[in-house]
This record gives sequence, structure tokens and C-alpha cells, in this order.
Amino acid sequence: MAARLRLILGLLAVVLSGFVVGSAIDALRLPGTDIALSPTVRDALADHASPSVGPVRAPVTVLIFTDYRCAVCRRDHDDVARVIASRPDVRFVFKEWAVLGSVSREAARIALAAAHQGRYLRVRDQLMRSATVEGDWPRLRRDLARHRGDIDAELARTGRQAFALGLPGTPAYLIERRLVIGGLSERQLRRLIERAANGG
Repeated sequence: MAARLRLILGLLAVVLSGFVVGSAIDALRLPGTDIALSPTVRDALADHASPSVGPVRAPVTVLIFTDYRCAVCRRDHDDVARVIASRPDVRFVFKEWAVLGSVSREAARIALAAAHQGRYLRVRDQLMRSATVEGDWPRLRRDLARHRGDIDAELARTGRQAFALGLPGTPAYLIERRLVIGGLSERQLRRLIERAANGG
């Protein structure tokens, strides 16, 4: 009886150690690195001034740093959009980090002005696909002027956050405490969200 109990306990230990090792290997396979929950990270995840979708108190928050002239950002766009559409329980925060020149800055300003009209996602989609925006241009110009201070503050805050996180460029993702520099596929983003949701 004692021998059988030792055998069962031994098998259980092997299974549990395999699970721990498997989880560690899985974490290594996923892109990015876990970073400390510093004040910078905590403030970035709690940023409610940037355009976002999803519940304010979502169990998982994803920050997405992009530039409209970034080829990898544009390539990732459809994958990210599919994840957003299928995960209404996750909060996605869009960080307009216009690092590729004056055209990037103007596109970011247009997207942020559109956010004041409730059209951010639509305009973001248009800018990622074609760099042109359809809609009410007179109203957009008025909103660019009316909300200039807020737009400038948002762009400056995003720049400070990106610098504090040590980002070398776009795209970059912060999925809770997992920082990914570079592109993500739909599958990778989904797995990173699941990992964060499970406390990983």
C-alpha cells in the first residue's frame, strides 16, 4: 500500500514538474519579455486619455504603439483588428507614436481628432490601409484646431511612455507586463492575452 502511494505521488510529481517546465518553455516561445510592474508600466496601463476600446476595468489591457508609415504596423493591422473584434472583454489602448516623420505626425493628429468624433477606429483603419481618410473634412479641421492642446498632450505623453519603456520603434505591444517589440501575428496576440488573463 505504501509502495503504491509512493508510486502515485511520484507520478504526480512528474506530471506537475512537466506542467511547470512546459509552462516555462511556452513562455519562452512567446515573443517579448516580462517586465516589472513599475510606476511607468502601471501608469501606462491605467492611461484613460488615449483612444481605447473595451471595458475600463478589463482583466487584461493591451497597449499598441504604432505609426501609420510603419510597414510592420500596417501588416499587423488586420490581425489586431480581428483580435479586437473577438475580445470585447479586453481593453485595447492605442498609442499614436509618430516616429517616422511629419507625415506620420499629421496622420496621428488626424486619428486623434477623429477620436473626438467617435470615429477613431474607422479612421485608424483607413489610415493603415491607404493613408487617406474619407469623411467630413471641414469638421475634422475644426476638431484638429479645437482639440490641438489635447492632441499635443497625448502625443507628448505617448512619446514619454515609449521612451520610459525603452522602445526602439514601432510596432510595440504591452500586454499587461509582457512587452513585445516588433510585429505580432493574430495567434501570438491571442496567446499573449490568454497568458495574461491566466496570471502569466
